Amino acid sequence: MSHTVAIIAPMVDLEQYNLDFRLVLDKSKRELTLSTLQELAQNGFHTDKIVPVPSKKDMMPAAGFYLAGLLRENGYETLLTHKCNQESLESIAKEKPLAVCLSSTMILSNESLKNYLKLIRCYLPETSIIVGGIYIWKSYQFYELHWGREHAPDESSLLLFHAESSDFPADVYVAAPHGRESLLLILKELQAVKTNFDRIPNLAIPDKAGGFLFTERKIEEVDYNKDFTRWDLIDVLPDQIPIRTSIGCPFRCLYCDFYRLFPRIILRSKESLQSELGMIHTRIKGKHHIIHTSDDNVFINNKQLIEVSEAFIASDIQRWIGFMRPSAINESNIGIVKRSGLMISLVGVESGDNDQLVRMNKLQKLENVKRGIELLDQNGINVMMTYIVGFPGETAETVNNTARFINGLDIGLASSSYMLFPLFISPFSDLALPEYRQKWKIRGMFNKWSHYTMDSQQSIEISYELFKQVSRVPYHYSEERTFYNQQAFSDEQRQKLFELRHELSLAYIEKFSREQKISILRNIAEALQVTDKKINHNLLDEITVGSLMDG
Repeated sequence: MSHTVAIIAPMVDLEQYNLDFRLVLDKSKRELTLSTLQELAQNGFHTDKIVPVPSKKDMMPAAGFYLAGLLRENGYETLLTHKCNQESLESIAKEKPLAVCLSSTMILSNESLKNYLKLIRCYLPETSIIVGGIYIWKSYQFYELHWGREHAPDESSLLLFHAESSDFPADVYVAAPHGRESLLLILKELQAVKTNFDRIPNLAIPDKAGGFLFTERKIEEVDYNKDFTRWDLIDVLPDQIPIRTSIGCPFRCLYCDFYRLFPRIILRSKESLQSELGMIHTRIKGKHHIIHTSDDNVFINNKQLIEVSEAFIASDIQRWIGFMRPSAINESNIGIVKRSGLMISLVGVESGDNDQLVRMNKLQKLENVKRGIELLDQNGINVMMTYIVGFPGETAETVNNTARFINGLDIGLASSSYMLFPLFISPFSDLALPEYRQKWKIRGMFNKWSHYTMDSQQSIEISYELFKQVSRVPYHYSEERTFYNQQAFSDEQRQKLFELRHELSLAYIEKFSREQKISILRNIAEALQVTDKKINHNLLDEITVGSLMDG
């Protein structure tokens, strides 16, 4: 029997939950970053020489690499991919694998999970499909919280274990926060003459009646200082290498479900981090890879901030990005953070209105947030900010306050950006609890909801009003080459180009005339100091606005 296991770890959900205001070239799918605009302007705004660049859809979440290392360590050959399409699945099917492991780390809904499983089953009709990861653990936690269908909320069928199992063509689910031992036992059992999963702990097995049978619950004992990705067993390391420095988050933001999934905070030791970073350093041999810390909050406290920074300094990699609270950054620690090689700081501001932050239980003050963002930016560290639009209490006034906050940031390098996320209500967040649903008159779940100040459609509409107001800070372009921009353009030139691109975005969204769009493109050519300002009119039809969410 084959000892090959296929691992499918998609990076993006099949549905979209953020607003996408990027301008994109239709044929090449290239974003209109400043470097792309420069390239266009220099060839008369012709697009025939503009080629695609890798996108985040071509990346792999941390779970895929961890699983590949774990299985190879235990004697299995692996087929690792983030793609779940015809070409990829046909290639997997030719190898006749023992099983397909689907990671649900980046899956956000039953609909996406169902679509992935049906695709896999179409091309591998006889192969066992094992599903694990965050979405499965979240679904089990929700099921356990509302044990028994008759007591579950109306929206409960939107999570896996209150749905019909026959709609999801998987053979077995690992319902655990880690799942290492259960997965290895499943693979061992699949090699037996007759398969029986009943004695393997922490599983959910579809039954013939359309429900799920749950095996014995067993607390997992995991030493995260020793149990990390075996990068020495991975064939090719990605450009962005994911690692975890901690698990869990001590904060209790009402829109977030992370703390319920991992209520215990686990901090890896500096020595453990140095061991993993050392393994990576040996593999990359001076190449320009970037470490991506996949923690919920990498700087949980100042001690952790110092130890993580020291680990990066000792590793001699010093190129990394991570999620953190900007309020954790201050004058006393920005020096070591800079020396650690932090390149991009991903921060959840969520609102520029203090009352909204209080309602969210965000536990951070805007003056501290502003200070942290500006300190990061002034030290050459790019900041990507996220904002939630539509949390209960959101009004035109609170949105205006958020716009004023973003525009009021003193970002000298003009390297920071922001993204807008209409409120998404997870069934496992505090916003799903009866007390808050009653308090704020919340109805619905996920991205279809209403409450006492607005509904989900209005949150999308008011998000655009916010976008229109923010002209000083660019919206986030995933392909933007921040460090190229800093070298290629002056601060004043860069700021002017961001403002002109914002004008062009509004022109496309609001369907301005062709003459108005051409006028903006000429201004872009002038800002780029291109003397020949002839505009290829065909370009106008190739520019599109990244897919905006429907209501």
